[in-house]
Amino acid sequence: MPQPRFVYLISRARHSLMQNLDAQCLQETGITATQLGVLFALKNMDGCRLSDLSQIMGLDNSAMTTMARRMQVAGVIHKLRCKQDGRAWRVHMTAAGHCCVVKGKKALAQVNRQMSEGFSQQEQAICAAFLQQIIDVFEK
Repeated sequence: MPQPRFVYLISRARHSLMQNLDAQCLQETGITATQLGVLFALKNMDGCRLSDLSQIMGLDNSAMTTMARRMQVAGVIHKLRCKQDGRAWRVHMTAAGHCCVVKGKKALAQVNRQMSEGFSQQEQAICAAFLQQIIDVFEK
């Protein structure tokens, strides 16, 4: 039996998942799934530096700056100059951002339910372990 084409399957699954997730997030919150991820990070680190968010999100600084600008226009974050380093920005979630987090959790729960349909708890645990192993192997 030939070995499954994991790279291809994971790539296709990621693409399909993100398209669906973006559509759900945009419909429910008005922001993308990646932007929602930034808000989830800010929920635990409100006031962190923009460069710290770049690192957490796995984005380069220029991509994070562009995304933050869009999020600021959407009204879900605001930026303030860092008092310790005048070149840096601190990012804060707005009340609208907090609302997006609440709505976004519901959208994510729905997508998780859709992905889990037809799988037993044991099969879900195996899938989760497999995906975590991929992360562990390649994030060294």
